[in-house]
Amino acid sequence: ETAGGDAIINPNSYIGKKIEYFFFDIKGNASGVNTSAKATDYYVTDDINGIRISIYGDDAHPAHPAAGTVVASEYTEMINSIKNARTARSGKDFYVFASKKLDGQNSFPAWTKDANGVIVTEYVKLLIDFFQHMKSNDITVDYLAIQNEEAYNEGNITPAKHKAIVDSVRAFTTRLGVKMPLIVGYEDYGPNKNNWMKNLSDNGWMDRMDIYGTHYYPNLRPMSNLLTDLSYANAANKPFWSTEPHWDNKADVDDWQEAEQGMCALWDQVEVGMTGFMWWAYARSGNLRGNLMRAISVPLKDAQMIDMNDIDGKGTTTYGKLQTRAFREGNKITVYAINNHTTNAYSNYGFGLTTGIIVGNVTAT
Repeated sequence: ETAGGDAIINPNSYIGKKIEYFFFDIKGNASGVNTSAKATDYYVTDDINGIRISIYGDDAHPAHPAAGTVVASEYTEMINSIKNARTARSGKDFYVFASKKLDGQNSFPAWTKDANGVIVTEYVKLLIDFFQHMKSNDITVDYLAIQNEEAYNEGNITPAKHKAIVDSVRAFTTRLGVKMPLIVGYEDYGPNKNNWMKNLSDNGWMDRMDIYGTHYYPNLRPMSNLLTDLSYANAANKPFWSTEPHWDNKADVDDWQEAEQGMCALWDQVEVGMTGFMWWAYARSGNLRGNLMRAISVPLKDAQMIDMNDIDGKGTTTYGKLQTRAFREGNKITVYAINNHTTNAYSNYGFGLTTGIIVGNVTAT
């Protein structure tokens, strides 16, 4: 129906930006795409178009024991996953995003660091070794994050070090004939840490970052911090990716509560301009989390959020209230409603459009 209803959708009033990138993250499981069947599930059925991989050298994966040396076996499972995913895409868009693997205070090899964190010249050698190893396996790295949760590693990659590392990597890749990846940063444990983006901007170094990426935890939902970082990213026309949204899976917390938190945390970021995302531990089936995670993620790719108001108000962020969102891709609209409350009931709840009519099939899960 048009105009009437308890929830009103305006299909021509867009929010945020079109979501173009959906990555499958194998940093926690390098063999995550170890069969063609899995590759089909993720990269054909779910239409995922990227893979997020690890740059090793941490204690758990000592792939870089010295400059110029790569222990190839450490990367075997990962390379197999990349190739399976790429094959499944069958010529369609496919992107490889390499990100430093976190292992607490042992995230970087001893030869790449001193008491002040990573040594720029030495860490760059590791990165170049990594690129060349990937190239020798017919893999191009499209995106690079040289940092990973500075709050929990020993790298101390300040904006000044970030700038120096990027400049050096750009020089090396040009000289060696290796593609220079686009730089994603700064990927800390949440946004607005240590005035990092402000310092990058104040020093005139924003051209050393191509995409702003951050981790976003549902138990924190640090929206004000995210907006602070985005004030600098948006001023420099940098796209925003949620490089590690989380959906908790804790034994002592109610699964429905974790689902509500995970969904709302993702929507937080969509509303302020997210164009790409990659869940930590994405699942697509098997249990409540997997089924809901797939349902909340797949329809977002190539879609954009549209305005929707409901009985509890569209500005609601309080858990337990009615949470509704809508997304549009072409003439297809996907509507989500969460009512995770023990007593609130909405009988004969209607959805209406401000303009246009519904044609074809309407399905509900």
